[in-house]
Amino acid sequence: MLDGVYRRSDAGPVFVEAPAPTDEALQAVLHKIITRMMKLLTRRGALVEEQGSTYMADNQADSDDARTLRPLQAAACTYRIAFGSRAGQKVLTVQGVMPRDANFEQALCANMNGFSLHAAVCCGADERKALEQLCRYITRPALANERVQCNAAGQRWCSS
Repeated sequence: MLDGVYRRSDAGPVFVEAPAPTDEALQAVLHKIITRMMKLLTRRGALVEEQGSTYMADNQADSDDARTLRPLQAAACTYRIAFGSRAGQKVLTVQGVMPRDANFEQALCANMNGFSLHAAVCCGADERKALEQLCRYITRPALANERVQCNAAGQRWCSS
């Protein structure tokens, strides 16, 4: 997309570059993307929202196993304890305890709830190699086909 607008002048059109978005604007855009994505996935039946928890839909949702595993799935996805006196509390993780020596935030990037928005890449129309690399990057699949495998039950999973 264009990072600016063309303005008419006596000499012909002049491109006026738009300023870079602010961190707050990127966070707002990412929040809107996440909200709309979650609503879309819920509408299409891929996600189920129940009692304040969101989890992946199960094709056999009425089975006893599905009803038993549902709270465990929801707890695992949100890093919360599923049962016992501490049920619903956040799980202690090593990542959360260890101090960070350096700030790894990148300019023009936003991260929220496992989603990320990267707006720091820019290349001109005449930079064919950079454009090709960018197009290859944005059209790649989320998982490499070579890494997806099936187990004996026909379930797909991704190898590391």
